[in-house]
Amino acid sequence: MIKPVNIQGCNDRCNICNELLNNSLRLYKCNMGKHLICYTCFLRLSKNGSPHCSKCNSLVLKATASVGFDEYKNITVEKLFRLPTEKINVLLCNSKEKLNNVTEQLQEKQWKPIKCPHIPCSKTLNSSSLRNHFIYEHSNIPIYQLTRGNELQIKTDVSYLEHGITNCIGVIELLPHRTSFWILASASEESTPSLSYALYWLVTNSEVQYQCTIETFSSSNESSCATFCKVNDARNNFSITAIIKAMNCLFLSYGTVQNLVDDYGKLNLCIVIH
Repeated sequence: MIKPVNIQGCNDRCNICNELLNNSLRLYKCNMGKHLICYTCFLRLSKNGSPHCSKCNSLVLKATASVGFDEYKNITVEKLFRLPTEKINVLLCNSKEKLNNVTEQLQEKQWKPIKCPHIPCSKTLNSSSLRNHFIYEHSNIPIYQLTRGNELQIKTDVSYLEHGITNCIGVIELLPHRTSFWILASASEESTPSLSYALYWLVTNSEVQYQCTIETFSSSNESSCATFCKVNDARNNFSITAIIKAMNCLFLSYGTVQNLVDDYGKLNLCIVIH
C-alpha cells in the first residue's frame, strides 16, 4: 500500500544516501516509521520488487501530509481527534469498562448453570450441553426437523399438562445449522377449572434471538388460538409466573383447552420459528 506525499519544511536527511530531503521531493519512510528515504533511493529499492528499507528491512511506504514534517511525525491522539487529554482519557476508560462488562456478561451467560426445563428431570447442567442431555437422557422425547419460516404441525396429548409442572413435549432442530429448540407445556398450580390455565412455549440455548408463532386449533378448524412471541432463552428463569409475565408463550384457559382438544385427548399444535 503506497500513498504519495509532498513534504514542506523538512530538514531531515535520507537514511540511505544521507542527502538533505528537498522540500520539492516526496518523502518515503519505512513501515517502522524510523527511517526516512528520498525519492531517488526509493526508485532504486523498487527495482527489485517491493521496496524494503536497507536499515531495518521493513517495507517502505509513502505518506501524505499537508503540514510540515516535524508536525506530521509528532502527531498525537489529542491532535488527531481534536480533543483535550482529559476527554481522551475519559473516552478510553469508558470504552475499556464497557468492553469488560460485555465480555463478562457473555462469559457468565455462556457458562451459567441451568436446570433441565423438563421438570421431571431438573438436572443442573451447562446450557451448551442441553442438546446432548436430551439425546442421551430423554431419548423418548420426539425430535422434529424444521426450516425457518415453515410450519411444524403435531398432535400433543393433554395428559402432559400437570398442574405446577413443565414437561418437554418435543425438540426442534432448525436446519441447516441444527439449532435446538425445546417445546414446553406447563399448567398452573391452581387446579380449580375456573382459575387454571395451560402454557405452550419454546426455549433455545442459541445466542441468536428468535421469534415464533404458536397456534392450536380444533380438529374441525372452526376455532383456534395463536400468539406471536419471542423464543425464551434457556439461561433465563423457567418459572411459569416469569414466562407469563414476559408474555413469551401461548396462554390457554381451562375452558379453551376443553374446547380445542379432540375426542382422543389430543391438541393440534402448529409452530413456526421466525
